[in-house]
Amino acid sequence: MEVINKKILIITPGFPKDEQDSSCVPYIQDYLIALSKDIGAENIKVISTQYPYTKKKYTWNNIEVYPAGGENKKSFHYYFTLRRSMKNIAQLMDNDDYVIHAFWLGEAAFLGNRALKKYFTHAIITLMGQDVKPGNRAMRYLDRDHNFFVALSDNQEKIFFENYNVNADAIIPFPIPKIDQHSNPEQKTIDLLFAGSIIDVKQPAQFVEIVKTLKQDFPNIKAVMAGGGNLLDAMRALVDTEGLSENITITGAISREEMFLNMANSIILIHTSQFEGQCVVYAEALAHGMYILSYNVGRIENTENHVVCNSKEEIIKNGRKLLSSSLNFMPINAINAEETVQAYKKLYFPEK
Repeated sequence: MEVINKKILIITPGFPKDEQDSSCVPYIQDYLIALSKDIGAENIKVISTQYPYTKKKYTWNNIEVYPAGGENKKSFHYYFTLRRSMKNIAQLMDNDDYVIHAFWLGEAAFLGNRALKKYFTHAIITLMGQDVKPGNRAMRYLDRDHNFFVALSDNQEKIFFENYNVNADAIIPFPIPKIDQHSNPEQKTIDLLFAGSIIDVKQPAQFVEIVKTLKQDFPNIKAVMAGGGNLLDAMRALVDTEGLSENITITGAISREEMFLNMANSIILIHTSQFEGQCVVYAEALAHGMYILSYNVGRIENTENHVVCNSKEEIIKNGRKLLSSSLNFMPINAINAEETVQAYKKLYFPEK
């Protein structure tokens, strides 16, 4: 393992409370596991501001985590959360040299910016999703000469530039864990899968409408909506109202392992989201041999298995075509974890 001259300080609003907490920022988990294999877990520290709901230091996969236990509380509680986080940052940076890597253009970026000014280091900010939309107040506080911005996809970088007239310094996707999937088409029990949060931006009602329309041609169509969110009860009511209870199963929030099992048993991922940063679920679906129908959001791989649509009607048209075709469910591994790590290392250690 190579000798590095600076350690990496990760700042994030949330981090898994233990190794079994697989549904908490899984994309950051995957990245840090790959990074630790390259530079060593002892060279990575994590500051978590809001979750888990504890202030006690702990270890995750041999990486030390310093939580502030903010619990997403507002008002004066938020001030003390930031204060505890700065204290944790100072405790580390007073004793070692660190490069800062903040996830989300929000409080993590704000804290990283405070630290880089005090300790004369540099910071990487990974733009995670809707934080690139207009009105992000964090941008006004950032030292743009010493913060390096990383987008997850060309689509996200374009929106970031349109809103803030700033180009990303790099476009680096999150990796996914290695998936050994050789599913047999005859074993597929789910025709259509909705995988993700059941919230407004994901437009889950559109998924229900798509299933309803496709049912006209495929009366026994089976669909699963896997994920939690504030529209969960509304979607359950809508499925009942539309008479689709025999066709759509809504699971609620599930573990990543359960989500992967659903993917292994599914034919098509229908992704109706209006906006994505990367949309790691695309890469996960492709790695499970699935086909994808989505809008032009997130990172789109150059493969015929991912069809980009411009309307709900196009999704229905292509869904009808795929469900009537003989399909090849060979896995496509589109993102290499080692390439992601090496791309970030060029930003962490630019002098090398």
